[in-house]
Amino acid sequence: MKIYTKGGDQGSTGLFSGTRIPKSDLRLHAYGTLDELNAHVGLLRDQMGDRHSQRVDELLQIQHAIFAIGSHMANDVPDMVTQLPAVDSASTTSMESWIDTMTE
Repeated sequence: MKIYTKGGDQGSTGLFSGTRIPKSDLRLHAYGTLDELNAHVGLLRDQMGDRHSQRVDELLQIQHAIFAIGSHMANDVPDMVTQLPAVDSASTTSMESWIDTMTE
């Protein structure tokens, strides 16, 4: 898979459906911020090493959740929601618990 198109973007980007939206769209800013968060979580996870395997696993699950949320943000086709990774309250509750533990 190539990461470039050689076509230029004329200041827009494509959603899953192929719909083009301006790069200034708040949706893009939001999932760009999620990408940055995911990078930070990944760096933290890699720095922890084997001695904290439970935390490493939790951080990996957080990264999976971030990707799932991002996929929903990039989707503009209601019928496609069922094909995307689930985003549910159970994972939110787990992450909140891990945050509390890590903060302590």
